Amino acid sequence: MRRKADLEGFRLPTYAEIPDVGLFLDQVSKYISMSLYPLGNITCTSSMIANYVKKSLIRNPIRKQYDRSQIAALFLISVYKNSVILEDLGKIVPKEPELIEKQYLQFAPYYEAKLREIFFRENTEIATELPELLQTVVTSSVYKTYIDSRFVE
Repeated sequence: MRRKADLEGFRLPTYAEIPDVGLFLDQVSKYISMSLYPLGNITCTSSMIANYVKKSLIRNPIRKQYDRSQIAALFLISVYKNSVILEDLGKIVPKEPELIEKQYLQFAPYYEAKLREIFFRENTEIATELPELLQTVVTSSVYKTYIDSRFVE
């Protein structure tokens, strides 16, 4: 991240905004990287995605194409890996499309609220059904982003 101002209008795509046309590996990597670029310290490369598939963190692509739920799972993984080791990601990121959608719909507004709270000191109490463990993971990830931003010149 270059400056705190880069995050002022930051928001994650809604679940419905995530493409469901079947994106190829490089397209998925670029889409997620562009979406998370303002955060600065969160990346999602093609080789990372291939590794997540190999380690069964996400379902295999169909005809080398990733659907909306797989892309949403990659957003979760990209943020969560800031504070959770790879081996534990499989315990908190679901594989079933319906459960991925449910978690993403709870995660995105909570993540954005925590980002505003930590970076801009906004009082952003948000009612969420996100489990306490995932709330802690999100909070930890946002603090990691905040700390990393303090060392960027």
